[in-house]
Amino acid sequence: MRKRVTFRDDVRALRYVVELLNTKDPIYRETREELLKLTTMWMATKRSGQELLNQLWEGNAHARRLASQIQGDWKALLIPSDTPPSHASFPIRVTLNGGFDIGITPSPRSQQHQASRKEIARFHFLTLLAHPQSEMLGGPCAWKPCSRYYIMRTRRQTVYCSRKCANKGSAADATRRMLDKARQGKLARANKALAMWAEDSTAVSWKVFVSSREIDITPSFLTRAANQGELRPPRTRHERRKGGRTK
Repeated sequence: MRKRVTFRDDVRALRYVVELLNTKDPIYRETREELLKLTTMWMATKRSGQELLNQLWEGNAHARRLASQIQGDWKALLIPSDTPPSHASFPIRVTLNGGFDIGITPSPRSQQHQASRKEIARFHFLTLLAHPQSEMLGGPCAWKPCSRYYIMRTRRQTVYCSRKCANKGSAADATRRMLDKARQGKLARANKALAMWAEDSTAVSWKVFVSSREIDITPSFLTRAANQGELRPPRTRHERRKGGRTK
């Protein structure tokens, strides 16, 4: 008889992982940081557990130890096939002959009476890896003030955790584009005024000259633009002959 493998489709386990990734409670800080580190590594491999293990095994001693823990921290128990999920919570069950299943669940090994924070984090990460809807974990939300992880309603919901954040993010992007366009316009007008200053015989500094011609362009704006390499103050004819530089 061919063995049948089933997965416990319990969204509550996935929700708990999301809650732990998002918590701000200082009690769970170390657990959250470890879970976040593992989840970020996994998502960077396009959610490939095999690729994650390959990278860890090719890493340093700490990474190889983590790979060994991820592969070895599982427990298997023989349970009757008719045992309801509420009585035996295993994310993976393998159906055998004779009315028995093998239930498989994450079980980080510990030499202590109480599991460490990192072991607790690893337990929840292994639960995430084994969950049939693990690909529905989304985040962090692209709206930076939020940056929360979430369960995607559809596979296309890969950017924002909610419509509210999507609206805020879109508005922020539109504002950013508008400000960038306005800044580029100011730089263009500043460069035009700089070209006029280079041909002028005035003794005033280029910042005073430009800001006097363009009332919305301040000397502070010009200083920042020059420091960031967005403006290159020109030299006058006299300075070009002497090979000097304009300050």
